[in-house]
Amino acid sequence: MAISGPGTMSAPFTIYHRGQLGDSVTLEMNHDTNTASLSIRRAGKSARIVQIPGEQAEWFAHLTLHRHDLRMAKTYLAEFDRLAEVEDTPPPVLAALWESALIAVVKCFTNNVSRISLNQDTVFGPSEPTITPERADFNHLKYLRNKHIAHDENDWAQALPLGIIDNHDSDKPAIGSIQGLVIRGESNNADNIARLQRSVEIALMWVEGEWNRVADQLKADLEAMSADELAALPGVTGTLPNEHSVKRTRQ
Repeated sequence: MAISGPGTMSAPFTIYHRGQLGDSVTLEMNHDTNTASLSIRRAGKSARIVQIPGEQAEWFAHLTLHRHDLRMAKTYLAEFDRLAEVEDTPPPVLAALWESALIAVVKCFTNNVSRISLNQDTVFGPSEPTITPERADFNHLKYLRNKHIAHDENDWAQALPLGIIDNHDSDKPAIGSIQGLVIRGESNNADNIARLQRSVEIALMWVEGEWNRVADQLKADLEAMSADELAALPGVTGTLPNEHSVKRTRQ
């Protein structure tokens, strides 16, 4: 996808299916008002797409975001594996893919204001009294993200202030220069990549299973509603991401 030009911003969308969607989906965007609306067409049927209310629907929406983040992480890791075999791939490209995948996964399990987090104990098993191998993998990745990649707390990044003294063994030493030395632990090594790949697969399996379960429950709830109740459900509208919304917490 091409990068948007100055003064513009794209908002691509993805739909995850549980049953047939339709023959076409139309997303209408109004960049003047930063609003969008979604409509569908199904052959031979009068169809309307609605937004589902309630706590279960909210959990389903949050699960969909988790599913999307985890699938993006899986895509980043697949691209990392592909480019790692290419001899002239610049190291910053591999580092960017690795860090993007790591951040996307751990984000699903950390405290979020606008999204219900996944439970680490439920997905990977408990840390106590006996930690599971799956949880040990995730804990290591979480520490790597929290204390090194996203923040600077452990010894995986160190800097030393250095001075070069010329003629140090004479009675007239001179300060030649000042240097800064940075040492960084290699976080995108084979062990960590394998840990993250295992964690992504485990988390995706749990999320997709829960997503399907909740989707089936929501379908049953809608089937139990009367025609009037269904007609009263709102259509799909919302606000677009924009430069002014970047500082605001999503409701």
